[in-house]
Amino acid sequence: MATINTEKSLRRFQIAGYVSIAVMLGVGGVWAATTNINGAVIASATIAVESYSKKIQHKEGGIVREILVRDGDQVEAGQMLVKLDDTETRASSASSTRCCSKDCRNGRGSRRSATAPMPLLFPAR
Repeated sequence: MATINTEKSLRRFQIAGYVSIAVMLGVGGVWAATTNINGAVIASATIAVESYSKKIQHKEGGIVREILVRDGDQVEAGQMLVKLDDTETRASSASSTRCCSKDCRNGRGSRRSATAPMPLLFPAR
């Protein structure tokens, strides 16, 4: 089997890469030297805030069901701004109630034992 000299076979690709980089730099240099840039546009301006918007955020998050104010409305402290959808809360509550009710029927009484102490009873001898 004939041996291949990889250094010699890759050398032509290396030279082609160097030549292409030199051509690109040369074209960019010629363009930069011959292009006439008249200057920048200078204008005076005043920047002002359009509104004093405030971001609102709920601690636990949720889905917004209704937005009660619009952009530009005056609001007061304590005024309701949005109504959150309570579907997830009701589903979670119903699920935990259903689980606790099932535990109570099975004699576990997990909800009752968590909220009120139960007396400790020993079987008679």
